[in-house]
Amino acid sequence: MIEAGQWLEGEGRREEAAQILARGAYLDVSPQILLAALSDRSEGNLNPGFCFSGDDLGAPRSADMAWLEHQLQDWGEVPVSPSAALNRCYRADLHQQALAYCTLER
Repeated sequence: MIEAGQWLEGEGRREEAAQILARGAYLDVSPQILLAALSDRSEGNLNPGFCFSGDDLGAPRSADMAWLEHQLQDWGEVPVSPSAALNRCYRADLHQQALAYCTLER
């Protein structure tokens, strides 16, 4: 995911991704719709700084883990607190190791 995000940040890559994903074998939709979703503009909304990589984007955060835990409990998906399982999943150390292996240039 890290390398895919870095790749999407390259010049013209979002357009290329939209063309590929628009094919019938994948999503079979208009490339313009996908490009809007992959860019900082969609349905008239402007999202300056919309990006797919950098600044620990996608890094596991304790606040995200707490939110997910709360949602799982509210939805009745887990009978008890899933903290132990979430602590095994939200591993900042593994994210840092993955970042170290990524060598694509932006």
